[in-house]
Amino acid sequence: MSAWETILLAIGGNAALLAVLGLIGKSFLDKLIQRDTHRFEADLKAKSDAAIEHLRNALQLQATEHQIRFSRLHEKRADVIAELNGYLVEALWKSYCQVWCMTG
Repeated sequence: MSAWETILLAIGGNAALLAVLGLIGKSFLDKLIQRDTHRFEADLKAKSDAAIEHLRNALQLQATEHQIRFSRLHEKRADVIAELNGYLVEALWKSYCQVWCMTG
């Protein structure tokens, strides 16, 4: 073997070893990144599901509050209409009484 062949063999062997180590390192890093990505996705999904559930509960609470508020409003409206109807009936009877008392 000549000196050039020895140098090329030494450089080529080292280059091949570095290439194999590079591929193994890249594969290892890809696996780590993939695992971290899956963990991040699962964590993000859990957090988003919790936030959605929190918003759903808050909306349900507000809907219940509005339902109670409007049911009270309708009750109040019914009471006012009943009271107004009583006043109208009273006014009607008084007007009939005045008409009959004047004509009678």
